[in-house]
Amino acid sequence: DRVKINAGGINYIDCDDSSSAPHNLTVNDGQNNVDFIIKGNGSNEGSPLFKTDASTGRVGINGVGSPEAELEVDGTILATGSDPRIGIGTTSPNKELTVIGSISSQDIFIGDVSPVITIKDTDSFGDTQLGYIQFTDTNDQVKGSIGFTNASDRNLRFTNNTEGDVRFLTNSAVSVAITSAGNVGIGTQTPLSPLHVKSSTTIAELRLETAAGSFGYLNVDNSGNLEVIPDTGREIQLFTDGGSTQAMTIASAGKVGIG
Repeated sequence: DRVKINAGGINYIDCDDSSSAPHNLTVNDGQNNVDFIIKGNGSNEGSPLFKTDASTGRVGINGVGSPEAELEVDGTILATGSDPRIGIGTTSPNKELTVIGSISSQDIFIGDVSPVITIKDTDSFGDTQLGYIQFTDTNDQVKGSIGFTNASDRNLRFTNNTEGDVRFLTNSAVSVAITSAGNVGIGTQTPLSPLHVKSSTTIAELRLETAAGSFGYLNVDNSGNLEVIPDTGREIQLFTDGGSTQAMTIASAGKVGIG
């Protein structure tokens, strides 16, 4: 019912059928430093296809003779079947790859027909979710983040903890810049006032439009002249006292009314 392979006083293999199933095939009875190695042939001759390192409790696959982690594979890990899933830090992966914990990587590539990155807060719902992308330096000092960083509000935050700007680029050019002083630049990355709009043409134009489609323009031409342009057939009205008193009206025909 039991066969042991013993050499030099070391128990290498123990085949035990003396008890009820499941029966045991033991390599290294735990009292000696015995590794289990399966070697390859052909181009892999002499290299361990599979090795357990008894002294460290680590496993190497595909030529890894000295595994530097609990499992080290020189090659590709493939999960197949009708519903292939890999779980790290969990025994119940709900996606093809589920990681409970931290991921450390120099590059992360996600490729598919329509790739999607989802950050899911599994212990909250409604408007109390937390989830964000965080940027740190080599000393783990947080330099910036993007996402919901405070569960007590609904604000999506773009945070820069350095003295730099927050910039939005299109076609490799800065479209919007928010400086550390709080100035906002549109078309410029060096805004000189709380709102600085710079055009790429000879006229800097600001269009104001209502939900009904009525609109007007505030323009600065290439000579520095300020232009106020209402919608066709509309007036220019100037108010004082917080908007309660209409002080001047310029009609579409060019007539001016004061008071």
